[in-house]
Amino acid sequence: MNLSLEQIKDITLGAVRVEQNENGYNFYRFTEEQQALYKNRSDDFYDKTFSTSGVQLRFLTDSKTLFFSTTVERGSSRTYFSFDVFVNGKKTDSLSNFDETTLHKFYAHDPFPFGEFSKEFSLGDGEKEVKIYFPWSVSAVIKEIRLDDDSFIKPIKPTKKML
Repeated sequence: MNLSLEQIKDITLGAVRVEQNENGYNFYRFTEEQQALYKNRSDDFYDKTFSTSGVQLRFLTDSKTLFFSTTVERGSSRTYFSFDVFVNGKKTDSLSNFDETTLHKFYAHDPFPFGEFSKEFSLGDGEKEVKIYFPWSVSAVIKEIRLDDDSFIKPIKPTKKML
């Protein structure tokens, strides 16, 4: 089952708005008014308002698999990224544009590729809590999020809010 805009909004934390357009689902940490203030300050600050820092998806499901595809663009001076997937509190896998085994000491300024990336994740059997942490360093548009057709999805909201 492909998740709808409403389902994605329900499971999103850390974004003030989620919008769908022809490119996919966009996650915004700032209001349009706040973004305009950054635009007046500098183009670099404005570009950073599009990064997905602090955004996550959190939900319960019984799906055995999770597929998602994304388009990644510049969102800071760093070009590396990683979406980290946790199942029941344990990191199970990542989708990134680098190989952790080949990173060297001064990798932060290395050029890593942007563009389209996708991956299918194995979530295991039974009901579980899934968290997907978005990358802090790039602007990521989700093209598709898919769970098994016969599965359920239930949002998990935190008990406390933090500003």
